[in-house]
Amino acid sequence: MFKGNFHLVLSDVVLPGKSGLELVEQLLLRQPDIPILMFSGYPNQKAQWETIRKKRIPFIQKPYDLPDLLQLVRKTVDAGLKRI
Repeated sequence: MFKGNFHLVLSDVVLPGKSGLELVEQLLLRQPDIPILMFSGYPNQKAQWETIRKKRIPFIQKPYDLPDLLQLVRKTVDAGLKRI
């Protein structure tokens, strides 16, 4: 299925054929401590806000500014390293 080790998963919530949350669940089964960062441009139920919030997955709303994204990537990776 997935090969290699990942240092960060950056995924849209809405993907063709499945949700980003489904992808994240599959990756977490393989590598439970991987940092996850999700984003979406949808302001409605498609963004799956409640599930993302409950799972405490870092999230950024599109459109986002590059400095904001980079800051959240750094924070997410740093938090993931502290869990290991």
